[in-house]
Parts: sequence; structure tokens; C-alpha cells
Amino acid sequence: MNLKSIAIASAVGSLLALGSATVSAEDAPKDKCLGIAAAGKNDMTLALEISIGSSAQIALMVAPLLVILGPWLGQPMALVFNAFELAAIGLSVATVALVALDGESNWLEGLQLLALYVILAAAFYIIPA
Repeated sequence: MNLKSIAIASAVGSLLALGSATVSAEDAPKDKCLGIAAAGKNDMTLALEISIGSSAQIALMVAPLLVILGPWLGQPMALVFNAFELAAIGLSVATVALVALDGESNWLEGLQLLALYVILAAAFYIIPA
């Protein structure tokens, strides 16, 4: 860990809060733009496939890759989560499943997803790692 990341983490509160808020925002901005463009053209199937596929790519490829490469990079990482992190993952999966279940969406469902993101980011900031 370098001095810059320590300074950012202390300003934000914790590395966990910083990581939980930025990883989802920075994982392939191109995918985010394509999903928004598809939603703007009222192609919700494509928009959901892009959004969920991008998140699955992070969970299934990047996280295990970090576990494998972590010791060589000097930052070992284990896929061991505490109860709060597991609850956040479960709540996120359940909310996305409820939104995608009917195959349609509206502004209220989008607002629900944004509210969950803000609530989880605030909770990770407040609750210590």
C-alpha cells in the first residue's frame, strides 16, 4: 500500500468504503455507457444483460485473479467476508432479482437500485471494517 492510497483511505474513512464505492463505478465505464444507451432506446433486455454481465465479470474473474496475484503483488487477499458484507451482497442480489423478475422496468425501480447503492456506500463508510 502506498502513501497516496493511505491518504485517500483516511480522508474517505476506510479502505473498505473506498473500495466498495469505486470498484463498481470504475469497472468498465464503456459497459455503463452502453447500458444507458440501450435503456434510452427502450431495449431493457440488453440494458440488463450488459449491467448484470459487467457485475458478474468482476465477481467471477477479477476477484479470483486478485486472490491469485495478491501474494506476488505484496497485498494478499482472501475471499473471506464478514456478516455485514455477506448481507450487502445478498441484499444487492435480491434487489436486482426483483427488478429483473418481471422483464420490465420503470423509473421507480431505477431509483430503488440507486438508493440501495447510496445506502450501502454510506453503511460501508460508517461501519468499521
